[in-house]
Amino acid sequence: LVKWPRRPDLESLLADIEEEADRLQRITEDLLVLSRAEHGLVEIRPEPVLLQRLVAGIVADVSRRFPTTTVSHAIPSGLPPLAADPGAIRQVLDNLLANAAKYGGGTPIELAARQVGAEARIEVADSGPGLPPGEHDRIFELFYRSPSNERRASGTGIGLFVVRQLVQAMGGTVRAEPVRPRGLRFVILLPLDPAHVADAAAGGVAHRARPRHPDPADRPRRRDPPRVGDIPALPGIH
Repeated sequence: LVKWPRRPDLESLLADIEEEADRLQRITEDLLVLSRAEHGLVEIRPEPVLLQRLVAGIVADVSRRFPTTTVSHAIPSGLPPLAADPGAIRQVLDNLLANAAKYGGGTPIELAARQVGAEARIEVADSGPGLPPGEHDRIFELFYRSPSNERRASGTGIGLFVVRQLVQAMGGTVRAEPVRPRGLRFVILLPLDPAHVADAAAGGVAHRARPRHPDPADRPRRRDPPRVGDIPALPGIH
């Protein structure tokens, strides 16, 4: 077995190539949604999606791309599944977290979610400079970039437009709002999977059901173990 000497310069180059390939893939995904949105053809395939299983991977990817930014998440283990497209959810959260990392001034980012009736409320918040009044809705417009943030980081003005298109296609809403004393919060409302919401309302969710103490009369009677001679032979087994 031949052991090749380590080449730190080559390893760094390969890491840069991988990072650039990931960036181009994300841009391509956004452009694909943009092209379909222009023709009213944003494709969504809703299915039950457990946000708890997606968040860790998304946060890890964003943390790798923005190593100086701390990203924390708090998703209740009992949050019912969303009625959503898992690929679209990943793209939405990735765009929002990346936006907060680029324009949040390096402040910590918090991703949280909770159930509100038949919907899930998902929040992405930072403690950065935020936005001037009147721009909280405009940032979702195609190619719009806030003049107050243009010098902080480069961008295409597509990411947040894509977020709104995907969220609306999944039957939800998204908005941006100020955080006091400073910062920006994105709030998403998405429908929960109807079957799980109905089960919860009826008390049919296993972890919410109260255990029933069985009546002694309902317990099965003890049966003596069968003797070897009582067990019928199976075909082909001797």
